[in-house]
Amino acid sequence: MRFSSRRFIGQRKSSNRCRRFMRFILSTPLALCFLIASATLAQSAEELQICTYVTSSQVESLFGTSEASGHTLDALKTAGVTKVFLESVRSGQSPNWVVLAQARDYLREHGIEASAGIATTSGHEFGVPSNQPGIWLNYQNEQTRLNLAALVEKTATMFDELIVDDFLATDDESEESIKARGERGWSEYRLDLMTRIARDCIIKPAREANPNIRVILKYPQWYDRFHRFGYNVVTGPELFDAIWVGTETRNPDTKRFGFVAPTEGFVNFAWLRSIAKDKTGGGWFDFGDCLPGVYLMQAYQSVLAGAPALVLFEAGSVVENNECITPFIQRQAAVKRLHEIIDGAALTGMQAYKPPHSEGSDEHGAANLYIYDFAAAMGLSLVPTASAPSGDSPVFLARQAADDPAIADRIHAWLKEKRTLVVTPDFLSAIEDDSIIEAAGYKAPYPLGRMMVEADAFIAGGANIPATTENNAIRVTPEAATAKAIVSARAGGQTPALFSVNHPESGGAVYTLNLPTFQHEEFAPTREQFLPPRPLPVTHWPEEVVNAIRGEISQPYAIKLEAPNGVSATYFDNGVIVLANFHDSLTACRMRAPFDPHRIGLHPRFPHAEGTGLQIVQPPDGDAYAQVSIQPWEIAVLEIKAE
Repeated sequence: MRFSSRRFIGQRKSSNRCRRFMRFILSTPLALCFLIASATLAQSAEELQICTYVTSSQVESLFGTSEASGHTLDALKTAGVTKVFLESVRSGQSPNWVVLAQARDYLREHGIEASAGIATTSGHEFGVPSNQPGIWLNYQNEQTRLNLAALVEKTATMFDELIVDDFLATDDESEESIKARGERGWSEYRLDLMTRIARDCIIKPAREANPNIRVILKYPQWYDRFHRFGYNVVTGPELFDAIWVGTETRNPDTKRFGFVAPTEGFVNFAWLRSIAKDKTGGGWFDFGDCLPGVYLMQAYQSVLAGAPALVLFEAGSVVENNECITPFIQRQAAVKRLHEIIDGAALTGMQAYKPPHSEGSDEHGAANLYIYDFAAAMGLSLVPTASAPSGDSPVFLARQAADDPAIADRIHAWLKEKRTLVVTPDFLSAIEDDSIIEAAGYKAPYPLGRMMVEADAFIAGGANIPATTENNAIRVTPEAATAKAIVSARAGGQTPALFSVNHPESGGAVYTLNLPTFQHEEFAPTREQFLPPRPLPVTHWPEEVVNAIRGEISQPYAIKLEAPNGVSATYFDNGVIVLANFHDSLTACRMRAPFDPHRIGLHPRFPHAEGTGLQIVQPPDGDAYAQVSIQPWEIAVLEIKAE
């Protein structure tokens, strides 16, 4: 991502202070709509827990001798770790089971929780590999099922908690899988298959071996492709005792793990939490391809989404003093304090609707995979949800929302309620209701063009803004009927709209955001299979462009954020606002409010990075505003003070 040069469980009652704030803010009509639509889940009342994960190949090296165990323990305690997952298999490799038991007991004797983990990847004498390139298994094969069940049963006799790592999915297309699939599509077949595998080969044998065991499913971070490989976000939370969530994003500017937006972990966690609710546990991220600031940001974003615990994957990097661990330790108190500050509060903002197992890509050219990550990274305040949005807040509808069979009826109702909708061309192309296309200010049908043109300038507020890079490909869209362009691009003789608005007779407002991302066809086993496969032009949109977009869409508390691209804003219903800087340099942001800006301040309980600051600026010919300076790959935690 080109933002840098280098690239709760349960609810709890609000405090008296929070209740006073709520009475104040509910008297402000501009903010009421966001509070009605805020996420309903509170965050954990307990202190944020720091965990780590020992892979099967590390068990003996970290705990095989008393000297190694002591060194490992010292490193874990220095990192603040209070829980460890000990892995019993990965790629067919299991540790010495005696050493595994000794490691479990050693940790517990020294005040650290010890649970089990498994990684269901193919390996020597463990299951039958998928016939596709990679490390996944063929779960249609009986041998895979037998090996998995036996391994789970053995592990469950030793532990009272077991987490299943990233790989409970499949891409197998062998003859036996084709036969079992029948007339179903691959997604439907795999969703059903992996649900049965989870129930019959993991949960059942685990509970038969240990009736007291707690079984956890850890979802990866590639949420927009889950269903294609069998990750069922509906049955998973129903079957398992809890789910944990991958929040790893890593370096956004390198190809190694995809060009992932720094907000993807937040989106993934918040979206899954909207499904699993109080069964949602910790956020899980790793050291791979990370610089210290990027690594720390993974922790911040996990906590912002509601994680009550963090898993630092993997323990070897913690013990071996990876370059990211010391800076994380130095800021760990800040991460924990952030968790305390937003404890019991709910996210508020524009509801981003992605139904379970919905498609962000189709045969007509739709390309909206992972669009939520990039919208959030440009500063739009999103509340990811798998349920149909309620309340009065703005609603964001990308191609995925078109898979809701009732979406047309919902839109008509929302417009009658004078709601604000933000849609994508991909959504308009997929919707089977001409009146909705017309409500957006375009003629039906809405053909989704695939032609891309390179912008040499942007047009916003009547001004020409030079394009600063060569990577500014803009999709050409149909000519508007009644929609008014707010932001356009200039590309040769064409001026395709990036952002337009229409006010239909039925009421409300419909904005169209021309933000194409990725199609399924861009992913392949021999390339990038799960994560954003290339950089996106949106990460280069100039500050004036993203300010024009942010300024049109009502934000919580009616605050207008003016900041460079690559600054996210997360709002909570207790008056807390968190700005995150995804740049390698100090970044200045302006916050304009319909109330006295002196009421916006740095949260006094958060230990901000040195150099982060806030000042009130009073221009000689304009209204005063709050200016916030944020250190590289850091956050500013703000509060709105009651009058």
